[in-house]
Amino acid sequence: MESKVIIESRFEDKEKLDLETTTSTNPSPKSPTAYLSITSIVIGYIAALEIASLPPVIQATTNTRLGLRSYYWWIALAEIATSVFAWSVAGSLGDQYGRRNILAVGNLIALIGAIVGATAHSVWVVVLGQAILGLGAGCQFQAVAIISEIFRHKHRSLVQGLLTISPFPFIACGQLIGTAMATHATWRWVFYLNIVLSGIALVMTLLFYRPPVDRTLRPTTILHIDYVGILLYAVLNLPNQRSRKLANLSQLFLAGVALCFGWTGFGTYGWGNSAVLVSLCLALLFIVLLVLWDFTKAKNPMWPPVVLGNGRGFLTVIVVATFESFALFSMSTIFTGQISALYSTDPYRVGVDVLPYGIASVVGMLAAGLFMRKIRHTNLQLAVLCFVLTVFVGVMATLTPKSVKSGLAFTCLGGFAVGWIMILLVVMVQFGSPNRLIGTSTGLLNLARTVGQAMGIGFYQTIIRSRVGATLVKRVAGAVLPLGLPATSLPDLLIAIASGNQAAIMKVPGINLKIIEAAVLETKLTYAAAFRIVYYVGMVGGIISTIFALFTKDVTPFMMGAEGEHLAVDIGGSKRPFLPLFPKEKQVQRK
Repeated sequence: MESKVIIESRFEDKEKLDLETTTSTNPSPKSPTAYLSITSIVIGYIAALEIASLPPVIQATTNTRLGLRSYYWWIALAEIATSVFAWSVAGSLGDQYGRRNILAVGNLIALIGAIVGATAHSVWVVVLGQAILGLGAGCQFQAVAIISEIFRHKHRSLVQGLLTISPFPFIACGQLIGTAMATHATWRWVFYLNIVLSGIALVMTLLFYRPPVDRTLRPTTILHIDYVGILLYAVLNLPNQRSRKLANLSQLFLAGVALCFGWTGFGTYGWGNSAVLVSLCLALLFIVLLVLWDFTKAKNPMWPPVVLGNGRGFLTVIVVATFESFALFSMSTIFTGQISALYSTDPYRVGVDVLPYGIASVVGMLAAGLFMRKIRHTNLQLAVLCFVLTVFVGVMATLTPKSVKSGLAFTCLGGFAVGWIMILLVVMVQFGSPNRLIGTSTGLLNLARTVGQAMGIGFYQTIIRSRVGATLVKRVAGAVLPLGLPATSLPDLLIAIASGNQAAIMKVPGINLKIIEAAVLETKLTYAAAFRIVYYVGMVGGIISTIFALFTKDVTPFMMGAEGEHLAVDIGGSKRPFLPLFPKEKQVQRK
């Protein structure tokens, strides 16, 4: 208890805390296995991103090939829910028990999940494989914390940038790769590829990643693990099987973000439904219990108060991450749906149109790694880039069905800001928490970003569905009935247009080319109006993130100190030099 009080008091002055004697997880830089261990970590990270970037075309193809099932959306949701849970828990356990076993177990779990998915002959087995893969991916994502521990503080932004762009093909070309797999091979290649990556990562981790361990900083036995906190967290993160929207609801309450943002609007239930009300009450109850337990009773809390107690250095950054993710969700995922609704249903065309965003975000990540430390003033960088993102989300509202070219330019510029912001947030959160809790803080950052995306799904899907449902029939009827279409044919025409089936459209009684053109145009204009409101709402999230970014703490001093102050983190072991980022760089001996 005394040591805990000392650490919490020192955390008030982060500069003093960073000068504490700590050690790293890296092998001796003189050994070639150091770089092989880094390779194993990066390969595992790529495997996690590969499955997390599963494009919608793969889900739809899987559902078609294995028999149409209404619950096919669980293919993506299962991985998201379990990976969010696993990342946070693995980060906390890794801080206390070391990361090697966590990483190895994560690779093994991911390998098992990929095998289950690859051999599945029904949709529910694919969902099971995805759920197992998510648990493994959450552990593999510990690479974000490990890579920061291996290199010196002044290189943190650069190594984070390099790590984040390592899955470049899946970040930039995920839609095209998924479409090619589904069209020319099989959807199972998503899992085959993950088997290869996770298998290689597992073997290399066991052979080469052997970090030093200081057992004196561990809890005495596994009985000291915060099992109650993990159980409460798991219950909160467990999706309700009755509704897709309730799956994200628990994540919102889990993070304690405004309850009014909790409805994720897939249109299955209304606010007055008993399933919704019960879920709301249970989610609120469990988040209260989790906070009370971690702050009062837990000996080794999963969410230590010392982290959550840092206002400008941590909590404010978490708020920025939440609302920034809410804003960017409109530019990334929602824009993909807009392309399909207004411009083309060809999956290859959709994949090409989202390339500018993906490539620009990768460039932004790399630019942040190269220039963040040189520009300094990370709080102002974050505020400016959040503002840039807000501007380009707003101008997306000017898109019309006539041309998508301006949208490609807007998403390209906004994507660059998104990539830079992503690296900024990781670096700022890690420097905003004690060295010994870097895994915990990184996991909470991921949770915040997931919450923002859940909020985006709720708001944006609700807006699109409600606006289209309220105006589509009236607008199409006003355009086609004066042209001679019988009123009795209107429902058939609307269904045919929604399906995109040209043959079905031509079979509608009383149809002609002029009526088809008018109906299609009004349908596109209706959707364009709904998407316009989505981007306005996304701007609100961007504005909130910009305001909070101004109040974050500048972490540049932690990257600009004397070489002796660049101490590694984690629960380390023996005194070893830092692993040099560049071959000719002088090694620095720890104090």
